Amino acid sequence: MFRQPLKFGFTLNANSMVERRVGSALIFEDDADWDVALKYQLLQFARGSRFLLNTPNNTVPFSPYGDGWDILWIGHCATKTDPDDNRRWVISDDPTVVPPHSRDEFDKPDMTRWENPPNGDQSTRIVHISSWNNCATGYIISLKGAEKVLYHMSMLPFNEPVDIGMGFMCMHKKSNFTCISPFPTLIGISKPAGNTSRWSDLDHVPEDQHLEEKGHSERLSFSTRQNVDRLLLSEDKFVSQFPDVYPEMSLAAIGRGVGHPEWIELPPKEESTAEQQEQNSDSAEQPQQEQSDSSGPPQKQYSDFAEQPVKEQSISPQESQDEKPESSERPLEQPSESSVESQSRTSNSTEEPHDRPQMPHRTHNKKPDES
Repeated sequence: MFRQPLKFGFTLNANSMVERRVGSALIFEDDADWDVALKYQLLQFARGSRFLLNTPNNTVPFSPYGDGWDILWIGHCATKTDPDDNRRWVISDDPTVVPPHSRDEFDKPDMTRWENPPNGDQSTRIVHISSWNNCATGYIISLKGAEKVLYHMSMLPFNEPVDIGMGFMCMHKKSNFTCISPFPTLIGISKPAGNTSRWSDLDHVPEDQHLEEKGHSERLSFSTRQNVDRLLLSEDKFVSQFPDVYPEMSLAAIGRGVGHPEWIELPPKEESTAEQQEQNSDSAEQPQQEQSDSSGPPQKQYSDFAEQPVKEQSISPQESQDEKPESSERPLEQPSESSVESQSRTSNSTEEPHDRPQMPHRTHNKKPDES
């Protein structure tokens, strides 16, 4: 077995899936770690995924996670919720949730709704439709999702790491790419004892400067690798990396979290200052008579899923973006200055710039707090 760059390795996996028509694949990085109660966690995650995909209760989907997803991003270092989707699957009283002070994701959802007093629960995990993820520690990808990723990252010009590429596909909904993610993450990263040069090939330090006597795992509470000795002895209780928060527990107690659906109130969308100034300038220059004199009601324009209700999210964003204003390629008569100005404003309103998320330099030297 040999190690390959992430993008090349993923391309081999995706090509193999497409050639063999594999329905889905669970892919881990070689240093991945997970909780001892992973089966309990995936059960609740599957229920949340089926809820987000509007799976009827009286039907049996082909996948236990529901049908229609492209990637289930269960191991990440960053995630963002879809700003147009107000649904959350909320798993309460979950001892596998890392305490807030030890969550090092650089993009994360706002959890104050569930964690703040008076009834706050800092052991809460949510499952949501994702508009951005980073780090491919662990993920499940469907056959249709693998085909979409191969197209956008191999057949089209692309020169970024695979996790960045898939994150942008989630953000821009390329080919209706559907992403579902938990927060906090389910899959973490193992940091074994010894020289830290084994932790990552992204950071290089002198061998005599970074030696760790004790291993740990990032973003996990009851780490499997940190409990291997207890698993080998068939013990029935396991230790947490945060003993001041979670004492020793049995497997059933660790996996006791149960989820339920919630619909939250989305914050109002604010227009940018440049857009407001442009609209104010246009309204001041345009006579009042011209504003009231129109041939019909203005057409409502959509960009991706902006302003669309949740029920309409099955509409392909590519179809939405392909809707363009009527072309003026057959000029039957010289347009007036007001019509040219109106067309200019219409074309400008369809532009939907997306800011590239700021991703800090990846380092993995952070250890969980010790009691």
